[in-house]
Amino acid sequence: MVRPMATKSQKSGKKDAEREVVRRKPADERRESMIKVLATEEEKEAWKTTANAEGMSVSTWLRQLAIRASKAS
Repeated sequence: MVRPMATKSQKSGKKDAEREVVRRKPADERRESMIKVLATEEEKEAWKTTANAEGMSVSTWLRQLAIRASKAS
């Protein structure tokens, strides 16, 4: 799930063109590239259940799984 980025002007009522994007992490720590993965509904539910059990989002869980697999080879 992707959360919308917060803007400083959301509370002030400024128009979209005037809004400044507020980032939570510095540029060198951000992950902004997306990868699409084909999965069945059953696979998605299994991943979600496992990720939640480990206290992670599905994205974080899949990223860690991929990093471990790439280091093993």
